[in-house]
Amino acid sequence: MGESKTVQRSLRLEIEHHLKERGYTLTRLSEITGINQGVLSDLLNRIPPRAMTIGHLDAFAHAFEQSQGWLYELYAAECFVEGRVSRSRVIPYLAGE
Repeated sequence: MGESKTVQRSLRLEIEHHLKERGYTLTRLSEITGINQGVLSDLLNRIPPRAMTIGHLDAFAHAFEQSQGWLYELYAAECFVEGRVSRSRVIPYLAGE
C-alpha cells in the first residue's frame, strides 16, 4: 500500500510560500505592506511567533495580490493564545473587520 501524505496548511507556511514564490525579502514585504520589518520578522520567525491581526492579514493579501479575507480561514489559531481567547483578535475576526 502506498503511504498517503497529508499537507497541513498554516498561516505562516502560506505566507512563506508566497514570499518565496515572488522572491520577496522581509525588506520588500515591509515596503509593500507598511508593516515594520522587525514586526514582520517577529510574525514569521519568532518562537513562539508573535500573533497576527486582521490588519496584518489584509496587508499580506494586498502584497500577494489576493482578495481580502484570503488568509482568514487559517486565522483561528491566532485567536487563541496559551489556551485563552484573545478578544482583540477574535472580535474583528468574527465581525469580519
